[in-house]
Amino acid sequence: MAQKPPPAPVPPPTTKHISTNPNSTSYREYIIKLANTNNIPASFDEPLEDIWKRFYDNGIKIPTTNNMQLLEKMLYTDFMKKNPPKGSGIKRKSKSKSKPIIKGVNVRNIPPLMKFGKVYITADQLYYNNLLGIRNKNNRQVTGIPNVMVSDTLVHLIFKILDGSNITKSDLSVLKPHEKIIYDKLMKLSGLHKSMVNSVDETLSEMKKRLELISGEIEAGNNNKELLKEAHGILFSMAQMNVITHIAANQYYKDLKSFF
Repeated sequence: MAQKPPPAPVPPPTTKHISTNPNSTSYREYIIKLANTNNIPASFDEPLEDIWKRFYDNGIKIPTTNNMQLLEKMLYTDFMKKNPPKGSGIKRKSKSKSKPIIKGVNVRNIPPLMKFGKVYITADQLYYNNLLGIRNKNNRQVTGIPNVMVSDTLVHLIFKILDGSNITKSDLSVLKPHEKIIYDKLMKLSGLHKSMVNSVDETLSEMKKRLELISGEIEAGNNNKELLKEAHGILFSMAQMNVITHIAANQYYKDLKSFF
């Protein structure tokens, strides 16, 4: 047989003002009237906690009226949490908005910048967006080293170094040629080429060959500005890697730009 629904509270006669002090006469009178109209035994002299418990055991919540809402929240609910009724009373659903803590994998906390030898890298952008940016100690972009999108493989290698692990030749072998150049630039700029496996010498040789090829194209009349842009990147990368001076890089670039 289906259980009967809990009885709805019958409100007592309207009271113009009910004190939020549980020891006040107006509040106690309100509770007694409410109990009587709902056929709940209650007397004026007995503890309020006993009356509250009878309301709870009978599945009746004290209705809020006037300033009773604050009182019910502060006193009645708090009391019932500390003194749950025994037996087969009707259980009330919790109003708590807190969500249960679910075990899982936490997101790694990556700061915006992390020191990488003598330079800094935009660590959070690299980790989450695969965007590598190299900054100096003043958080300014290093000239000739623009932000660049890189593969997950290179991201993994860089964070492997940040985590204190060593890089092997096998690690470098999986990098694509253009990313091996990026890696070697980073090693040279950071000063970590002295302690980490790299192919800086090979990369510098490739950069010089590429610069000679671009220079020949421009001098032969190729006015593609992308070539000039690439030459600028190579020249100032070489300057940052202490292969040539910044003055020499500037002069070389001006000479190439004069063909446009």
